[in-house]
Amino acid sequence: MNATAVAYSGGLLVLGGECDSVFLETVEYYNMKDNTWSFVPRLPQPMAGLRACVYLEEIETQSTAQIEK
Repeated sequence: MNATAVAYSGGLLVLGGECDSVFLETVEYYNMKDNTWSFVPRLPQPMAGLRACVYLEEIETQSTAQIEK
């Protein structure tokens, strides 16, 4: 819940979010062509409520809520 999704490189990236009131640092990539999910490098810290966009082929994010590890 409270994860962010952004279209990227022919697929979909899902960043952060929360589960059972615990913020997540995971990032998953959905490959639409192969219909598969994979984990990609994590966020630098657990985050939820991210705002994200693709700019010049890079993912730009801003968090509205975060916690320190």
